[in-house]
Amino acid sequence: MSKSINKWLEKLDLGQYVDLFAENDIDWELLSELDHESLKDIGVTSTGHRLRIIKAAAFLVQEAIDVVPFAENGSSPRAFPSGPTQAERRQLTVMVS
Repeated sequence: MSKSINKWLEKLDLGQYVDLFAENDIDWELLSELDHESLKDIGVTSTGHRLRIIKAAAFLVQEAIDVVPFAENGSSPRAFPSGPTQAERRQLTVMVS
């Protein structure tokens, strides 16, 4: 499991679940799929802890939607422009036979 998942759980003051996440192969890709039942299944018995994990995972998903990394050069992520954007206009020619 990724060390960053460990850090994420520790940042949430839920470091006691690091081993459970590792044993159950929970990684960044699966965080958005977690719900109360799946967390119960892996051994997170506290309702408050399940809520905290679900809320934090939802925040990460929203953050991922709001930020797009520069894939070309690996530089810092940038946010989507806020506000409406102008549509591009192109001339279209249609030929009918």
